[in-house]
Amino acid sequence: MRKKIMIYILMAVGTLFLLTGCKKNVGTPEDNPQVKEETDEEEQEKYTFGFSGITMENPYFITLESSIRETLEKDGHTLITEDPKQDPDVQVEQIEDMIDQGIDAIFLTPVDWEAITPALEELKEADVKIINVDTQVKEFDYVDAYIGSDNKNAGYLCGKDLVEKLPEGGKVLILECPTMNSINERIT
Repeated sequence: MRKKIMIYILMAVGTLFLLTGCKKNVGTPEDNPQVKEETDEEEQEKYTFGFSGITMENPYFITLESSIRETLEKDGHTLITEDPKQDPDVQVEQIEDMIDQGIDAIFLTPVDWEAITPALEELKEADVKIINVDTQVKEFDYVDAYIGSDNKNAGYLCGKDLVEKLPEGGKVLILECPTMNSINERIT
C-alpha cells in the first residue's frame, strides 16, 4: 500500500513538472505580463537643484548648503549654488541664470521676502519646484514646500527666557530687518 501511494505521489509531481513546461505565451502582452528584473545598473532619473540663501558668508547657510549638497550628490543629483550676498536684485538675477541652466527645483531663502516675487513668477512659469527655507516669501502661493521654524513662538520663547533671567528688567536691543519675515515674526 505504501508503495502504491508513493507511486501516485511521484506521478502527480511528474505531471506537474510536465505541465509547467507547457505554458506558452498566447494572446496579448497583457495576458502574459513579463516581470522586469531590477538591476543596480538601471538609471535613476537625475535632477538639478538650485540653492539660493541670503548670503554664503553666514555659517547657517554654509552648513545648510553643505548638507543639501551631500545628500543630493550621494544620489547622483546636481546642486547649483549662488551667493546673492544679501542683495535682492542679485538674487533675482542669479535665479534667472539657474532657470536657464535647467534646474528642476530650488532651495530658496529670500533676501527680501517681497522683492523675490518676480523670481517666484519666473520659477513657476519654468515649472521649477520651489522649496522655501527658513524665511518665508510674501507670495506664499508660489511655494511648493516650506521648511522652517515657528518664528513667532521662537520670539515668544526668547522673550520668556529673557524675563526669567532678568526679572528686574534691563535694556534690550532689537535688531530689525523689515525685508526678512522671519525676523519680523520673532519681534512680534
